[in-house]
Amino acid sequence: MDHLRSIFQKNKNLLVFCCCLFLLLCPFSAAATGMRPHPIRVGYTDSPGFIEKAAAGTVDGYGVAYLNEISHYTGWRYEYVYATWQECLELLAKGELDLLGMAQYTPERAASYEFASLPSGVEYMVMYVRNDDNKVYYNDYQSFNGLRIGVLKGNFQTEVLSDVARKNAFTYQPVLFDSSKAMVEALQNKQVDAIVTGSMPLYKDLRLVARFQADPIYFITTKGNKAVLQRLNDALMNIHANTPEFENTTYATYYEQSSLLTQPLLTKKERDFLAHRGPITIGFLPNDEPLSAFSSETNLPAGILPGIAKELERLSGAKVILKLLPAGARLDQSLQTEGFDLIAGVTDYEPYRNNISIRLSKPFFQGRVMAVANKNNFIDITKPQKVALPFNYIAYKNLILNTYPHFSIINKVNTRDCLLAVADGEADLALQNSHIISYHLQNPRFTDLKILSLFNFPDNLCLAAANDADGN
Repeated sequence: MDHLRSIFQKNKNLLVFCCCLFLLLCPFSAAATGMRPHPIRVGYTDSPGFIEKAAAGTVDGYGVAYLNEISHYTGWRYEYVYATWQECLELLAKGELDLLGMAQYTPERAASYEFASLPSGVEYMVMYVRNDDNKVYYNDYQSFNGLRIGVLKGNFQTEVLSDVARKNAFTYQPVLFDSSKAMVEALQNKQVDAIVTGSMPLYKDLRLVARFQADPIYFITTKGNKAVLQRLNDALMNIHANTPEFENTTYATYYEQSSLLTQPLLTKKERDFLAHRGPITIGFLPNDEPLSAFSSETNLPAGILPGIAKELERLSGAKVILKLLPAGARLDQSLQTEGFDLIAGVTDYEPYRNNISIRLSKPFFQGRVMAVANKNNFIDITKPQKVALPFNYIAYKNLILNTYPHFSIINKVNTRDCLLAVADGEADLALQNSHIISYHLQNPRFTDLKILSLFNFPDNLCLAAANDADGN
């Protein structure tokens, strides 16, 4: 017996290892029998765009994409459970759900649920009316007075709405609903005048009239469910560290048709202005393909920027006239003497912002300033270089001369002439917006040209208006 005890002590670690190995290989283990771990039960409600189930039974949306990304780090598989928002909260509290998304943080909720350590997006609190409602305008709180406004039961947005009404001196009649679907149907049937909800549910056929505040949204789990919470937090940290662009690109995928992104959010004053104002004349640079150029088929400006301008006309209802700027026209002179109300495609350039005679919009189109040289030439930026530029590109000219004062500028009529100057050896470099460069380099005439990595500045494009413009 003592001999056996001695053998056992000496081989204790080996026995422990063998036992663990036995359990892994045991035919009754989950892996051997084909059993899978218990699925993570995810609650969802009427949230088009966030989590919604198709007729075929598949689920899709921003929340689903986020959960699938989380599963790359956790190995989770999901079971989606439909219920009203209030029911989802109750099921989660009882442990009958494991996760619920789209939850804003409140101290009361934090006392009842475990919040993920990192948010999974940002949601605005918004108010919608029917598309055919012409009595309510964006952020026109006076027109909100007396409205019947639908809100969800158990949603903290009811408290926020009450606070917004108090601060902006309007009264309303709250109408409570169990589900978003019932609330939207009541709005369409004119049983309520407006609804308040989060911006994550995607309602493309409603008109947005208010955006009250933005709050981060979180996945939450049952209070005390540390196992799910820890793995959730680890996965979120990995997503933010390894793919920081994931949230923005996923939002763009599922919410590109959101009212926040596609509808003009116009106040009553702005709508009245557009209704009574005459046509708006927008100018574009000629020979700036593919951004803007003359179309012989329509005798009008064509390209990316005129296309955006026509979309602006569709969304706002304002009549837009598209015209090309005269060759060599200066920005400030065109706005003051040439009859243009706006000029599209103006570089977001600090001296323009400080120019007392013009105003710039926020950038609406992004690009980069890039340089082109002959493939056979080596460009030494410490030595003088001749740079070809269209002669009305004042921003580019000042950018180059301020950065490289030993360079010189050769003015040309348009981009094609600038590239020809480089191809023929008249100029060492040509500078232009990346979209325009890429378009022209498809021409076989420019096969000997190359894009340089030496120059790479932002070239964000704006609308410009005269500083004293009042729309009359």
